[in-house]
Amino acid sequence: MKVRNQIISTLFLLILLLSCNKKDEPLDLVIDENVCSQLTDTTGFNLYHYQYFSKEDWYNLSHVDKVKNRQLPEELLKKMTMEQLFNNCMWWEDLAADMLLFNSNQGGFRAAYYGRFNGIQELYKREGIHLFLEEKVKNIDLKDITTNKCWFYNHILEYMYIQPECLVQYSKNETIRCMDVLFAKTERRAYLTTIDSQKWGLYGLSQWMHGIGNIMIINEYKPFLDEMEKDMELKSFFACRMENTSNVVSKVSTFGTEFYNKLKNETK
Repeated sequence: MKVRNQIISTLFLLILLLSCNKKDEPLDLVIDENVCSQLTDTTGFNLYHYQYFSKEDWYNLSHVDKVKNRQLPEELLKKMTMEQLFNNCMWWEDLAADMLLFNSNQGGFRAAYYGRFNGIQELYKREGIHLFLEEKVKNIDLKDITTNKCWFYNHILEYMYIQPECLVQYSKNETIRCMDVLFAKTERRAYLTTIDSQKWGLYGLSQWMHGIGNIMIINEYKPFLDEMEKDMELKSFFACRMENTSNVVSKVSTFGTEFYNKLKNETK
């Protein structure tokens, strides 16, 4: 725990501003199975909504029409497997990029992605989605992501995982394992920051702070809820009005560790 706190503390003075300039992807192609294969397994899977527009027609659509035409038909939505839904969600990334335009990525995810795409809304209704996404998150090492495209896919995946709709499916015993994953990802990010502070930094901890905080909110951990009421910065972060700060990282890490230890004692 001492090492964990030392690593996290090195992030307090580091803020990395990431940008991802993206264009709409051609929508008349089957997914390239070699692109970001560590994030999706799309071999031989042809996305439903790629069949109706040429590249030129797609580029000429308004943004509103793109959102409308990328929805999945209800009759297909219910028949799709979890993996098929996930692949469609990952390849919604040209429109999900709107999440970067908000005050916080979490706020952008909720409004521009979860709030607009019926595919991800259906995905969260599937039993076992928490374990499905956990496995994908665990199998990725940030240092292996070398392109903006793969970085953004991973960004979407991480935000998919830390949403309340996903985390609420964890049982009490499973929550311990979930927090192990969240803390491991936090520590890995912190470690990479000590190696290259220009590439990694405080900004990339936002999703894990939301994940740890969401777990405490779901489980109604009173000390943390009380602190949120007193600390306006912490409250603003979880209201998606701002990105994280050193204070947010410190508070979430401290209360998260206390809750984790409490949970472990209760489940012995």
